[in-house]
Amino acid sequence: MANENEASKSNVVISSEVVSKIIKTSALETEGVAYVSNQAPAIRNVLGKKVAKGAGLKTEGESLDVNVGLAVYSGYDVVEVSKKVQGKIRDNIDSMTGIDCVSVNIDVTDIVLKERAEAEVE
Repeated sequence: MANENEASKSNVVISSEVVSKIIKTSALETEGVAYVSNQAPAIRNVLGKKVAKGAGLKTEGESLDVNVGLAVYSGYDVVEVSKKVQGKIRDNIDSMTGIDCVSVNIDVTDIVLKERAEAEVE
């Protein structure tokens, strides 16, 4: 059994891939989002340094800036969908990792006709 001193020296590291999956899943769970652009969401720490693929994110006192591109189905209010995505990403990163998400920047890269998307699935 570890004593309290050993436990307080331990770290939890969350990979950038995990945070990217939280971002992508959060966006796709939002009504009106057709897809997240095929570029990986950019994750930046408060100092503006890009977190390289495979690098870990230390949860101790760190904050994130998130940039994500997405496509919205036609007929949806682009601004409203974007605001919902921002809130969902911020909430999910906080609740799942405890990391403070300083900002979530949305880049709407496409509008998708829902009828065309449904036809492609069939």
